[in-house]
Amino acid sequence: AELRADLGAKYAKSNGWPSGVRALVEATTPADVIESTVAELPVAWRWGDGHVTLLGDAAHTQLPALGLGVSTAFGDVEELVAQLDRHGLSQKALRWYERCRMPTCAALQLMSRSMYGLNKISANTH
Repeated sequence: AELRADLGAKYAKSNGWPSGVRALVEATTPADVIESTVAELPVAWRWGDGHVTLLGDAAHTQLPALGLGVSTAFGDVEELVAQLDRHGLSQKALRWYERCRMPTCAALQLMSRSMYGLNKISANTH
């Protein structure tokens, strides 16, 4: 009942949803809803130590506002392979991978955080 009331309140504020969306909402039961927590990691300037490093969400979890999580992880893989080709399987390759990827990933994390905040503000004003 609470879920249906919440959706009804959002519908009333939205100038209506397309009929297909409305039908999906009406057919959704509380048992069909899966709630999850949206989380991010703070920008980190250290991803590894010794013979270990992190890639993807383990290194730079970002909010989903930009939809760039998977492509950012692929960028990590591409850079790591380039550094391994350049320096061999070594700590030097891992540290260079981190140095090359951290600025871009930090910028994406911060942009995603900003966009997520703007989306929340926009959702609350409509």
